[in-house]
Amino acid sequence: MSKVTTLEQLKSIPDKIQNSSDSISSPKIESRTPETIIVNSETKGFGFLKACIGFFLAGPFGLLCGLCGSGKTKTTVIRK
Repeated sequence: MSKVTTLEQLKSIPDKIQNSSDSISSPKIESRTPETIIVNSETKGFGFLKACIGFFLAGPFGLLCGLCGSGKTKTTVIRK
């Protein structure tokens, strides 16, 4: 390209680029399908199996073993 010295030359540059056969072309961009994101959240509650085992090992006080680990939240994120 030559040096631009006037305003008219500057205005005519877009026309020259569009009419040029050797213009720079960008590579084709692959279109992606939108991602699906799934968020799953689970909260643990009273553990019946833990309570039964605790009852056999420690009597009525062992029923409180069913509360061990309750209230924990597990969050899973899945991208498809």
